[in-house]
Amino acid sequence: MIPYTTRPVVHVPVMPRFSRRTAVTIAAGFKCTDGLVLCADTQETVDGYRKRNVPKITVRPAVNPVPALKQPRRKSDSKPKEPRSPNPQLIVGFAGAGDSAFLEKLIEKAWIGIASANNFAGRCAGLEKEVVKFFERYWPIYSENMKPEADLLVGLWSPSEVELFKVVGPLVSRVDSHAFIGWGGSEADTFADRLDMRKLSIKKASSVGIYILKAVKERVPTCGGDTHLLLMKNSGYAYFENPWKIKWAEEKLRRLEKAVGPLILAVASGEADSDEFQESLEEFGGKLLTIKEELQKIERALNQAGDYRPGK
Repeated sequence: MIPYTTRPVVHVPVMPRFSRRTAVTIAAGFKCTDGLVLCADTQETVDGYRKRNVPKITVRPAVNPVPALKQPRRKSDSKPKEPRSPNPQLIVGFAGAGDSAFLEKLIEKAWIGIASANNFAGRCAGLEKEVVKFFERYWPIYSENMKPEADLLVGLWSPSEVELFKVVGPLVSRVDSHAFIGWGGSEADTFADRLDMRKLSIKKASSVGIYILKAVKERVPTCGGDTHLLLMKNSGYAYFENPWKIKWAEEKLRRLEKAVGPLILAVASGEADSDEFQESLEEFGGKLLTIKEELQKIERALNQAGDYRPGK
């Protein structure tokens, strides 16, 4: 009789699964006639299903808001002094899309490469050098199916020049007008093709950015949350736009789209000469006037509540 024996049970420890934070983003950058604009959504996905809102725009060394107002906020106010010049030597804004931990390390290394140079050309070269070095060092560590994605928009400001860069993996390229990154990038390009994007001012680029991000967030499930807007002026001021202004602009755009719908339908149906078209046109004009009046009321209320300083 063969004695009965049992095999020893070997317990293999289960390695913990690390959480991966993915900024499946829409981010936009604009090179303007008077500076640079970066904007991004805030939705981040953790482990593929949990969502949260986090900032995706980073500024180095720090935001540099306007220290004083150029214009009086109320009629009773005396005219304030002109704002003093901040005299910064370097401001860099980063907007990222991809694996969040990987992006944070990439931004850290890119900033070191930019800040270590003494002139603008050296800073541009330092950015590209550090990006390539970063991917050469860290990408081989990952297996083929686990390689993280990391795209960046980099706004580089100095007293002499400004430049906008798009970083896709290890490739760094200059942007002449505008660029988009993230999962909503192709959708954003579709909307941008409908607009005249040549020689935008910071003010116009801000409106375009809010409009495009609003449209993308409504259509791409992986994009969402609030919209953050970084303004980098040629004068050396860099600050985040006030959230209430962005929220109001999004609401104004929503109402404008609703108002223009009947007018487009009247034109498309060949009723351009009919009374119905004239009625639609007058209705559209009335809605525009209402939106303008509401905006003026909000601005007057805020002026009475106190002075607003960007970035405060």
